[in-house]
Amino acid sequence: MVTKHLGVVELRDIIEDNIVECMELSISPEQSDFVAPNAETLAEAYILTVNNAALLKPYVVYAEGQMVGFIIYGKWADNNEYHNWAIMIDKQFQGRGYGKSAIELLLSEIRSQPFGAADKITAAYEKQNTASQKLFKAFGFTESLTPTPDDEIVAELWIK
Repeated sequence: MVTKHLGVVELRDIIEDNIVECMELSISPEQSDFVAPNAETLAEAYILTVNNAALLKPYVVYAEGQMVGFIIYGKWADNNEYHNWAIMIDKQFQGRGYGKSAIELLLSEIRSQPFGAADKITAAYEKQNTASQKLFKAFGFTESLTPTPDDEIVAELWIK
């Protein structure tokens, strides 16, 4: 099992022993328009992968040995970009910096370009999701002028 550490935060592979717990993580009701349930995201990742539309890598986020969140990134098959598909920290553990540490670990992995060369990293979020906007901006992401087909904001970070 792959584990990546930053302080008390770790990214661990999703395996048989932790997948159910991952799918039980939850957000507050007011965030439900911003983040799909983890089971839905994992199902979408499976379908995209088996159809060769994308290469995806999901992780569970642990802090001090306890599962606190979920994060997934990947690379579309038809373009030269990595994409942060989702990040969620369970409602009980928000506001402690775990999301920021998870993104930092994820960006470090993406910069090694595990699925091949790419020019940039993107993330998409709803206009009202100020927490995601602030999080990605802290890492140097800038907002694109072109929204997604679902009218989400696209934030971009060029890989150096």
